[in-house]
Amino acid sequence: MAVTAGKQYTSSAVYALSRLGQITLPLVICSKDDLLVPWMCSEQLAAGLINTRFSLVDYGGHAMTVTDPIPFAVQRIQWLEA
Repeated sequence: MAVTAGKQYTSSAVYALSRLGQITLPLVICSKDDLLVPWMCSEQLAAGLINTRFSLVDYGGHAMTVTDPIPFAVQRIQWLEA
């Protein structure tokens, strides 16, 4: 277990965090009410990636593509048109 920025991480998490700058992921979409992965974590993930757009929707939870797919689809379409 390693400690980074005051938080404890497993060695695999530390490895993943150390490689964020090498990952190209064009779009990170999350919902404000995701109870499994808080939106702040997704925002931090997007900030650590290269040329990534972060998009936050109001509702949908962790399975927003199923529970409320329209806002997710709108974000994807806007990203594709940009």
